[in-house]
Amino acid sequence: MVETHREKLEEFHLARRNVLNTRKEDRATRNDMKEQLLLNAENMQVELDAQREDLISRREALRQKQLAEEAARLAAAEPELATTPSPKPTSAKKPKSPKGGKKKK
Repeated sequence: MVETHREKLEEFHLARRNVLNTRKEDRATRNDMKEQLLLNAENMQVELDAQREDLISRREALRQKQLAEEAARLAAAEPELATTPSPKPTSAKKPKSPKGGKKKK
């Protein structure tokens, strides 16, 4: 009877050690996965920031190019405005609109 109790106790301790070791390995695996995910997230953020910066610089370059083209277009159009006489506004008076009549009480 003592031997069966001792065997059962040893089986229990062995099973318990196995469970604890399995938990420890699972925890280590989960921590490794978490660290790997964090590294991936950091790398993706760095890549995103680099691409965003590239996009912003390209957009700014395009904006500057368009501003330069607009300034050149306005500068080219400015002499044309100086040489062509501007049309004189007609000073014809508009007819007065009739008043709404007398108010009735």
